[in-house]
Amino acid sequence: VDVFDAKADYVRRGLCKGHAGAVCGVDWSANGGWMQSWCDSGELRYWCMTSLRPGPTPTSVQEFKHHSKPYTLGKEEWATVTCPLAWGALGAWREEEEGEGAAVYRGPPLEGGGKGWVAASGSLGEVKVYSYPATQVGGGADHHTSVGHAYMPSGMVYDKEVQHLVTAGAQDLAVMQWKVRV
Repeated sequence: VDVFDAKADYVRRGLCKGHAGAVCGVDWSANGGWMQSWCDSGELRYWCMTSLRPGPTPTSVQEFKHHSKPYTLGKEEWATVTCPLAWGALGAWREEEEGEGAAVYRGPPLEGGGKGWVAASGSLGEVKVYSYPATQVGGGADHHTSVGHAYMPSGMVYDKEVQHLVTAGAQDLAVMQWKVRV
């Protein structure tokens, strides 16, 4: 992952290198001190933005999901959450799913408080919306499910007013708009 400094006219700061596969996405901590990235081989990595060096990283999806080591960075306040393997989205996946290849999106807090919501796509074309963080491992977190796509939606984003979630299907090529209710 190439890292650029937006405040310094986009000067390249360095490279965060070490994933086993192609990088699919990145998320930033709220304070900008950390980045989490994930790749198509199901690997999650944390990066310190001061040193551009790796932080404590799980060695497998199962290790991270079952919290066999104390990965406190997962509980960092994240400005964005798009990584299917992120700590705040772990409750979206049943044991057999592991979240690989799925879309995840964290929305901001809604009226009435809370830390926001996280939406996740399912392999049967469903869109699942959870209160954030959804950390109950094994897919047991409370959520609302809607089905509309023919297969797993591959991307999602909320609208400007944070009242709707827009999803895109990779195989059915459909774009759908969902009313957000958490």
